[in-house]
Amino acid sequence: MDTLKIRDIKSPDCAAITKLIRELGNHKGESDDNLTLTPKDLDRLGFADKYGPPVFLGVVAEIKESPDAKSPQIVGVALYHVKYSTWEGEAMHLNTFIVSQKYQRQGIGSKMLCSLAKTAQEKKYLRISLEVIKSNESGLNFFTKHGAINLTKEEGWLNYDLDNAAVKKLLEVVNEDKSVRLRPAEPKDCTRIKEMIQELADFEKMEDGPKLTVKDLQRDGFYKLHPVFYSFVAELDDEETGEVEIIGFSLLFISFHPFLGKRVHLEDIYVTPKYRARRVGGMLFQAIARFVEKDGYNGFSLEVLDWNEKAIQFYDKFGGVNRSIGEKGLQSLRFKHGVIAKLGTENK
Repeated sequence: MDTLKIRDIKSPDCAAITKLIRELGNHKGESDDNLTLTPKDLDRLGFADKYGPPVFLGVVAEIKESPDAKSPQIVGVALYHVKYSTWEGEAMHLNTFIVSQKYQRQGIGSKMLCSLAKTAQEKKYLRISLEVIKSNESGLNFFTKHGAINLTKEEGWLNYDLDNAAVKKLLEVVNEDKSVRLRPAEPKDCTRIKEMIQELADFEKMEDGPKLTVKDLQRDGFYKLHPVFYSFVAELDDEETGEVEIIGFSLLFISFHPFLGKRVHLEDIYVTPKYRARRVGGMLFQAIARFVEKDGYNGFSLEVLDWNEKAIQFYDKFGGVNRSIGEKGLQSLRFKHGVIAKLGTENK
């Protein structure tokens, strides 16, 4: 093969990355209306410090096809954003993985994946997640061959999405229970949030439960220059004691989509069973919608287990769309720590 180099993305790469994203979109049959991100948009989201931390990071694969070539050609790109798992903390979510068709089946994808695994090791990420369309057999085979687990197939995780139209509709819902108050979470709330994370894990029958401590939550959501997650809590005054009781929470983080740009992902939403009849979940959901609209995000996504019928009905009610249905449905994949460690030491 001609000289191949895998390196971190740079601002001047944005034009080439945009071209690859369009190539992917056209291959998937996306209309031009859905392929609106420009090189300037990517530069602003990935490199313009004045707008805050980068929404995405990643690597490119470049080839210099001949000694006489003036500059290398970018033939592949892999982008990721930092997600937040209430089980293990910061993790890598691979949102874009493209090798130009002319250069596929030459080991370039493997080299990019190994490079990202090495980064994940260096940053102490214990998981790498991504989604692949079910009909993309070559993509599914590639990632599972390298050790990824298909969580949609093995555990029943479904991908749900609320676009801007659903967000707008959600904001029109009127919640009448004035006794329940919603507010952004504070560091002092993390003890109760951790308790509710464990309650949610027990409900989802996750034997290998959350590993995070109260201090981890406080550090990652409140004490860093740029928080890794955002959270809202629902509270009311206990009828017997008069003390303030936190009865629900949501936890979310900023994500990136190669066609839609900057988005939000809802990692957790939970209401104590005793108070679920008071529409607290709808109030928390509406708070997320306000967060999305206020800061100009392009909708939000979430995941739900296929047996959790009440949650699915709840998301359907508020305009959620199940993106895991049919041959074009999204499959959730994950690389666990042991596989990441192996990939990070390989040099294929």
